[in-house]
Formats: sequence, structure tokens, C-alpha cells
Amino acid sequence: MEDVLDKENEVAKHIYYCGVEVTDSFIYGLYMNQSNEDTFEKEKSMEIHVFSWDGEVISKFNIPLVWV
Repeated sequence: MEDVLDKENEVAKHIYYCGVEVTDSFIYGLYMNQSNEDTFEKEKSMEIHVFSWDGEVISKFNIPLVWV
């Protein structure tokens, strides 16, 4: 339970981004937007957010869940 709950505030932790990559021009973030306990447990589509180095959102790409 310790990894799921912020002890100080007793609030469930939330993961927004699970991966970040950068280039000279942009910042790319894999957006999860899930609670810590749901991370990788519930299947859902993902998003890639693209930011400028000034923090402006340039694009959002929705990656649909694909069943193989």
C-alpha cells in the first residue's frame, strides 16, 4: 500500500507520464493518466504528447488499443 498512497496526504498516487524522450526541437511524453494501482493492469489507449521547449503543446497523438 505504501507505493500506492502518499503517506503525508493519504492521497492515491497518479502516474501521468511513463516515458519522455527529447530532440533538439521537441519533448515527447507517453501520457498514461492512470492511478498507480491501475498502471499496466488495465488495457487502454495511450497518448503521445509533443511539447516545444517552451512548454507549449504542439500535438497529441492517440494510440488506440490494438488486439492481436
